[in-house]
Amino acid sequence: MCGVYDITGNTDTLVIAKFKSRNELSEFVKGLASIQNIENTITHVVLNTAKEDFRLT
Repeated sequence: MCGVYDITGNTDTLVIAKFKSRNELSEFVKGLASIQNIENTITHVVLNTAKEDFRLT
């Protein structure tokens, strides 16, 4: 997991994570579904990274 954020809008939480395979992603999402108080998930897959830098400056 790269980050977990409390956000405003239609969803309460944003999770940014990287996986080596779609199978790892699938297992992660299935694990979320088993956590109490998680009603649903919305999953997006990045097709191309234009820029990525998680450093704080």
